[in-house]
Amino acid sequence: METIFEPMGIEGELRVRFTTYRLQEGPRDWWGNLRLSLTTRGEDPVSWERFVELFRENYSLSTHMAAMERDLILLTQGRRSVDEYERRFSELCRLLLELHPSEAKKIERFHDGLTWEIRHWLSLMTFSSFHE
Repeated sequence: METIFEPMGIEGELRVRFTTYRLQEGPRDWWGNLRLSLTTRGEDPVSWERFVELFRENYSLSTHMAAMERDLILLTQGRRSVDEYERRFSELCRLLLELHPSEAKKIERFHDGLTWEIRHWLSLMTFSSFHE
């Protein structure tokens, strides 16, 4: 964002306002809650530097990776179809390659998240690759 703001001469609070206007979903909710909290404590408006610091604390790569790891560990088929479960599982694995370096671990983790009925049926088979 800073590469856009510099040549346009956008400074301070306007940077915060423009950036927060563009936030979506989780980050938008985070900002709304944080701003309410800061306003209640009399700390509003937030400087650009403070906003960047707070945003990085909450949306750093390590924070995101930890959340995705937790999502993968807790992921189960639940009410999803097997295809929906597989799509979400594959998406998380793709984003977290280092969490499941071996094909065997990937197969095991996917299997463990399936419903009991499907897991029981699949336990009668042997797989050498995830795509099987």
